[in-house]
Amino acid sequence: MKTGSATADDLTVKNAVTADTVTGKTVNATTGNTTDLNVSDTIVTKNLNVTGAAHFVELIIDKVRSAGGTIILSAASMKTFGVTEETDDWKLTFLKKDSDGLTSDNDFIVGDQVICQSFSGKSGSNVSNKYYYSTVTESGDDDNYHYIKISKTYIGSGSVLNPEAGDTVV
Repeated sequence: MKTGSATADDLTVKNAVTADTVTGKTVNATTGNTTDLNVSDTIVTKNLNVTGAAHFVELIIDKVRSAGGTIILSAASMKTFGVTEETDDWKLTFLKKDSDGLTSDNDFIVGDQVICQSFSGKSGSNVSNKYYYSTVTESGDDDNYHYIKISKTYIGSGSVLNPEAGDTVV
């Protein structure tokens, strides 16, 4: 066994760090005891298995994605299950519990502005472009469904109200 201090050049760590990421750090090789590894730079590894506590001063998770359009961040969002035309409103219903057993809340309130917008980027026949924008006039719950009613009279510029089952409304 080697005595004294070992530098990163004398240290072999398999599938974890490269020698240059621990350069200048020492490991006590006198007693053969393992000690904490202190690194002041970058560790690059394919997998990390933590068997004790992990403490992070800052955790950054990078993820890149493309929305291909507008993103609206709102707690109030639903995919319509059913649509009923009424005298002054459209009643849009959505499930309280989906087929996987996940439950949802009705986060819409009276006065909310709702929008449904879906564009395929194509024109001509057999295209599913959709846009409507209106105001919530009522919000509530039935036995198995949440619902909102949206106004037929107060609609956004360029909107043509044609809600259908399967529309995503935010």
